[in-house]
Order: sequence, then C-alpha cells, then structure tokens
Amino acid sequence: MASALAEEFESALARRNELAQLVPTSSADVELASVRRALEVGDTRGAQRRLEHIRDELARVEEDWEVGRILVTECDLLAETLRELGGDPAPATGPLEEGRRCFAAGRRADAEQLLARAAVALWTVLEPRFFDDLKRLRDRMIESRSAGGDVAPAVKDLREVATELRQRNFVGTVVAYRRLRAFLDRTAPPELGGVGEFSAPLVRYR
Repeated sequence: MASALAEEFESALARRNELAQLVPTSSADVELASVRRALEVGDTRGAQRRLEHIRDELARVEEDWEVGRILVTECDLLAETLRELGGDPAPATGPLEEGRRCFAAGRRADAEQLLARAAVALWTVLEPRFFDDLKRLRDRMIESRSAGGDVAPAVKDLREVATELRQRNFVGTVVAYRRLRAFLDRTAPPELGGVGEFSAPLVRYR
C-alpha cells in the first residue's frame, strides 16, 4: 500500500511540476507537502485521502488554464520555427514574456489576452520566411514528381497547410508544414530545387 501511494505521489508531483512552469499551484503544493509527511509517518489513509484531493485540484487547474497553456505551446512552436528558418523571434516576444508573468501571478484573463497577441506578433515575423520556404518545398515536390517520385503524402500536407491558413490556425499550419518538410527531407534529393507551379495555391494569412 505504502509503495503504491509513493508511486502515486511521484506521479502527482511530476504533474504538478509540469503545470507549475506556467501557472500557480499553491493549493496542490500544500496537499503534496501533507502527503509527504503522511507517508513519512506511515499514515496511509491520510496520504490516500490527500492524494485524491490533489488529483481533483490538478484537474481543476488544468481545465482552468487550458486555453493559456495551448497559447503558450503555440507561441513556442512559432518561435522555434522562426529560429529554424534563420529568424529572430526576440522583437515579437514581449507579449509572450509578459503573458508568462501574468500566468505566474494567477492573472488568467490578462495572460490569455497577451499570449494571443504574442501569437499574432510571432506569426507576423515568421510569415515572410515561412512562405519563402514553403515555395522552396513546393518546387522540390515538382522536381521530385517530375523525376518519378511519389509525392502524394506531400501533396496532402501542402493542401492541409492551405486549409489551416484559411482557418487562421497557426499551430495547424506549422504542424502540416513541418510534416511536409520532413517528408521531402527524407525523400527528395537535396540538389532538387527547380521552379514551377503547383496546382494548390498558397494562401497567405492576414
């Protein structure tokens, strides 16, 4: 019993640590400290009861802060992609850092507003480089197809990029683009890079 509770405690602690990188977890912290003390003195009933409270509290925190956590993930993905394409996200990260500070202070509404602004700012900086590289990938597709290669998965990903752009979904756009890039990196010879037109138009998000 004590061993099972100790494992559950470690699992709850890991879950808390992940959340605590962004949001306040003070209630769960108090309960975790109580569980630790209960386990130390062999109070398995008390530890089990408090672990149930912790599960409920962490679930509540995850639900309350879900939108903001998604926005942080979105911003981090945009910033990472910008760096990979040789850009610098620093000029657009002011709202992101302020949003993180609001998270830590428990100001959820302010954090979500700032993070939404940060996503738009990061996309604005990323967009020119993104479309330049998307055209490069499209040209590689055309060359690969002309050489007899199977580019059906890439065609699907490119169309998904266009769909996500029309829906103004930054994360969906970048995820589909990354799949497209990974596929062509695996299958298309690096020397390919001719020019041409692909039937699916590139849709710019504004």
